[in-house]
Amino acid sequence: IFTSVAADSKLRSDTIYRCPTAIYSSSTSADTKEEEKRNYIRPYLKQLFLLCRPINFPIVVLFHVLGVHRAVEFWKLTMQPVSTSSSSMLVSLLKEPSIVMVLLSLMLVTSTSMITNDYYDARNGVDVVPDINDENDDVREEYGHYHPLAQGTVPFTVTKTFDSYLYAILLLSSAFVPGTISRLMVIGGAITTYLYTVHLKPKTWIKNISCAALVAMSPITSGLAAWNVLRDGTAAATNASASSVPFALIFNSP
Repeated sequence: IFTSVAADSKLRSDTIYRCPTAIYSSSTSADTKEEEKRNYIRPYLKQLFLLCRPINFPIVVLFHVLGVHRAVEFWKLTMQPVSTSSSSMLVSLLKEPSIVMVLLSLMLVTSTSMITNDYYDARNGVDVVPDINDENDDVREEYGHYHPLAQGTVPFTVTKTFDSYLYAILLLSSAFVPGTISRLMVIGGAITTYLYTVHLKPKTWIKNISCAALVAMSPITSGLAAWNVLRDGTAAATNASASSVPFALIFNSP
């Protein structure tokens, strides 16, 4: 009797201590599936797209077109007379693949800055979810805009992964931006947006200067890129004045 009891006890102990996964496999598998589901980006694409603040995209496009337009006007003013009208030159430049890549890079800089800002604000407790029963209109108006991270509708891991993908695409698209200075401005803008969110945001004056620099970066980047396309695609590139960087395009208006 005692031998059978001892053998039975040993068998149960071996089952528990040598094969614990057999006992807890069902719960572990369920937890793993739930974690994989939360880390999957596709169900949250709509929320992630709204985190990019698409309402800002028309402003980015407007600044981009403004920069290309100034490059065209400066080119016609300083280079040999061109029979082509400014509007047709502008349209043809905007259709150039390299100029389209400039616009894509600028939109990615804007999108990544918005997502990174919301990510750190939600993680640090800056963004709060307003109480629907709060009678303070100022609080409701200030915190009533879209905060899916603070509300818990989008996991932090999904947002961080999506933001990393956008930064990777931004790094790839910046390689096709024409002109060294334009390319450096795109990469510098992406770095500045990250530093702004993590380190510069609490410092008022530095924060304002950073925001102003980022806003001014868009038309200047597009203008310098358009200048490089015009210079490389025109016979006037052999002119000495065309081979240098058009700083007058940045500081002066014809």
